[in-house]
Amino acid sequence: MSYKHSLTTLGNNTVYQLDDVKAGAHIINVIAKNASSDYMSTSNYIYIRVKPNVKVFNEAKNVPINKIFNIKFTKQLKSGTNLGNYISVLDQFGTNYCLSANVSSNDPYTVKVYGFPYAAFSDFTLHILPGIQSSSGQIISEERVLRFYTDSNQNL
Repeated sequence: MSYKHSLTTLGNNTVYQLDDVKAGAHIINVIAKNASSDYMSTSNYIYIRVKPNVKVFNEAKNVPINKIFNIKFTKQLKSGTNLGNYISVLDQFGTNYCLSANVSSNDPYTVKVYGFPYAAFSDFTLHILPGIQSSSGQIISEERVLRFYTDSNQNL
């Protein structure tokens, strides 16, 4: 397992990116060094659970800050489903930027995900949870994740 410390912190929140973590439960010991001495000042334990069977797409870069995502499914989706319970767009601090996620009126296989303008030059994660139903009642069982980075461009 490897990790990168985020370059951004907000208040008392520090964000870490963990790579190549195997599925299962893990305990991570984070030790902070006091800048004014050679002694370790704090030690915190972070408990994480890595889920199996999560499909992670390749990262997208230079995404416009007003991007509308079109998510195409292989089966026709059940109309009237509240997809806000299953789809989120989170920034690096966990703030949800997803305004709405609706089945397209023109294409029942496509979900349109609208977010308010994303912060320029920031990283976000589009997260799709299992549980979305097709029109035949079949539940989509795999979790999907897309990490993307914005630029300052507003063109779709």
